[in-house]
Order: sequence, then C-alpha cells, then structure tokens
Amino acid sequence: MTWQRERAQLLHRACTLLETRLKKGDTLHKAVVRVVRQWNGKPLKSDPGRRLALSYTSILRHYYNWRSIRTPDAFALKFVPGVAPTKPAFRDWFARRCVAAGQPVKVVITRVKVEWLAGKRIPGLPVRKGREAFPLHPSSLYRIVDAEQLAVMRSLLRFADEQRARAEAIGRRLILAATRKGGGA
Repeated sequence: MTWQRERAQLLHRACTLLETRLKKGDTLHKAVVRVVRQWNGKPLKSDPGRRLALSYTSILRHYYNWRSIRTPDAFALKFVPGVAPTKPAFRDWFARRCVAAGQPVKVVITRVKVEWLAGKRIPGLPVRKGREAFPLHPSSLYRIVDAEQLAVMRSLLRFADEQRARAEAIGRRLILAATRKGGGA
C-alpha cells in the first residue's frame, strides 16, 4: 500500500470517528479537538518517516469534503509528477544535441529554449503559437540525459568520429594509390 492510499484511509477513519462523535451528541468543536488529539502525528506504516498532519482547520476541511463522498477517495491527492512527458523523437534529438555540443546540459537547455521561442521546429515539441511559454521545465530535460549517459554517448561519438576519420584516410590513400598507378601507365 502506498503512503498516499494509507493517508486517505486514515483520514477516512478520522472523519468517520468525527461523525460518530457528532451523532453521540458532542459539539463540533469538542469532536474535532478529540479527533485531532487522537490522529495528529500518527505515523504511516507504509512510510514511517511520514506522519499524518492534522490541525483543527484541516480536519474540518477534510470532513466537509468527505461528507459528500464518504469514501477514502475523497482524500486522493491531486498532484501530478514533476516530470513532463516527452516524445521519443525529442528525447533522442535532445540527447544527440547534448553530446554534439560538448557543453553542459544547462547551456544546451538554454539554447534549445531560445531556438523554440524564436519559432524553430524542434522534433517532438509543438510549434510555438503566439506568446506561449516553453512546454517543458528544465528539470524534465535534465532527467532525459544524466551525466553518466552523456559520458558514454560522448565516448561512442568520439569512437565513431575516429572510425570515420580512419575510413576517410584509407579512402584518400586508395585514391592516391590509384592516381599514381594511372599516372605512371
């Protein structure tokens, strides 16, 4: 069970207890104070480093939201992960751009943003329309290519460049040898 799910279940139980105390005749204030004393700071079993944070106002807010649904789903957290989804075409293009530039990722990110803002087409990103902001946060771009991947990719690129240079040198020697043979005959 994730800590988010456990948190939702604990809040559900706290709200159920609050409702029970109200039905038994406690005033709203008295019931809320008792529930807060009982549940605030309770550690989560799924993640002992996290504790249930309840104050007088937060349990009231949770209770009023819970009354319409009366399930743990009323406490589902509504956040989205920090990493924006990126298309494979953009990830590949960006990784190659980082390797080819041979510069820190921060510099490449700045250049990519400037190019996109200038209206240049970038694979995997929508074309800029009007005054819209760059569609990705820099943290998402840093996660595409980490330092270790860059080092490996740079070494592979150097190897490919060395092989290309060797092939060109062999080609030049063959052409030179062919012209010598052809010129002497």
